Amino acid sequence: MRHGLTNYNRGMRIQGSIEAKLAAFGRKQARDLGKRLSDDRIDALYSSGMERAIMTAREIQKYHKHLPLRKIPELNERSFGVFEGVTISKARKSEPRLLAQENYVDYEFMPKGGESWKHVQTRAMGAIWQILKAHPNQTVAVVAHGGTNCVILASMIGLPLSKLAYFRQNNACVNILDVTGKKVRIALLNDTGHTISEY
Repeated sequence: MRHGLTNYNRGMRIQGSIEAKLAAFGRKQARDLGKRLSDDRIDALYSSGMERAIMTAREIQKYHKHLPLRKIPELNERSFGVFEGVTISKARKSEPRLLAQENYVDYEFMPKGGESWKHVQTRAMGAIWQILKAHPNQTVAVVAHGGTNCVILASMIGLPLSKLAYFRQNNACVNILDVTGKKVRIALLNDTGHTISEY
């Protein structure tokens, strides 16, 4: 899943490693997400180490009180360095390599003080494979971030990082992956039928 809406999302600003709580509307999205998953079997619950993901995961945990919430910093959003807090339109004009251009992403570009998508892939996929190894044949819920989720989705199905822009991750969306060994099928992608998602 992706976390609920923040004010950075609403303002179309690059958030990255900036810590931000959910906006009021984002908290509603998180509650809607929790209700959507209330009757589902969940064997383990994880989130990134960032506040917006943790707040979203806590709404899921309310319906699965027996599950501890495990926070994994390796699932954090990409650090965009000096571009954090900048509007997406301004960042795109000043540094074309930072964000997607049509259906191509420069996954090796590293902004000053930040990470490349390749760095995100290394840390996030290391965490995902450890999680899967720890929970064979179980249903695991993971709450992370738009960019991180796109990296995970692409990596799991063998799509090159240059194609990250093929994916969209709305706030509080649900993705379902069926994983059997190294075989991965996308059963659901960017579903927001349980809530109103404006970004």
